[in-house]
Amino acid sequence: MIKISSLDQIREEINRIRDFKKGYFSNLFFDAEKFNLWIKSEILYFYQTNEIVFFFKKNASCYNVYYCSESIESLNKGIFLLKNIYNDRIFVFDIVGTDSGSEETCQIFKTNGYFLYTSLNRMSRLISSKEKSDENDSIRFADHTDLNEIHTLLYEYFDEYAEQLPLVEELNTWIERNHLLLYIENKQIIGFSIFDIIGMTSYLRYWFVHPMHRNKKIGSSLLRRFFYEGRETKRQLFWVI
Repeated sequence: MIKISSLDQIREEINRIRDFKKGYFSNLFFDAEKFNLWIKSEILYFYQTNEIVFFFKKNASCYNVYYCSESIESLNKGIFLLKNIYNDRIFVFDIVGTDSGSEETCQIFKTNGYFLYTSLNRMSRLISSKEKSDENDSIRFADHTDLNEIHTLLYEYFDEYAEQLPLVEELNTWIERNHLLLYIENKQIIGFSIFDIIGMTSYLRYWFVHPMHRNKKIGSSLLRRFFYEGRETKRQLFWVI
């Protein structure tokens, strides 16, 4: 693996694959802001062969892996190489698509010794012209004094293999943009939601209620507040396991 030091390296590798003009198979969404954070944190790497490139984000116990390939056959060869070169690493791949559309890709991974860990379903909601605010005094925006507690909750209760957990720097960005909502009870964080607004779409990234406080409609209160905060967008997206 080679450590990535600039966004240009990522762009060059993507363009190199596209220049074959045979096809393009990828699970990578180019997010310059996020990639820059990973580069600064020195946790982003790549490995390339002639017809495929893999990008690796290093986590505490595994790597999230993104691929760009000119064909499904090249993807198969590349995954086989990874298995033999880095057989002591845990790699996690996201496969994006419909069940029928991603069937061939899933089969390639299974043939190379991978297994389906979990599945997420994307939910979409069109915005109502009369989104109402949830008048709940227990909900407020996070500030920087909440950072450590939020980070601890994420890494204690979320599954690193199923979720791409954020860096502290990413949490800071959401706090600065007022995109991190907290549910407070007795001065403790018992729930939160983290979201992005990109163009005319709002994305719910993380949604959490402490296990000891579930079935109290805390999650639904946070969800309604997310809907309200995205009232100027046209649709809202979130993923459920």
